Amino acid sequence: MKLAEALANRADLQRRIEQMRGRLQKSALVQEGESPPEDPQELLEETERLISELEGYVRRINRRTSPRRSPTATRR
Repeated sequence: MKLAEALANRADLQRRIEQMRGRLQKSALVQEGESPPEDPQELLEETERLISELEGYVRRINRRTSPRRSPTATRR
């Protein structure tokens, strides 16, 4: 995967996580006697999956962009 593609996917995941946050808030703030517009447990599970996917992209991007040390480089 190219770096530009990974960065675009990361940005998309960040937007989707923010949207999920808003949906979770709407589902958590419900008047007594009413049912939430969406199942909060399902939203939470989807949010956790998105966060896990985002973490994977961040790790890959960091590995790709961090300077590599030579195996023969001296350690200080």
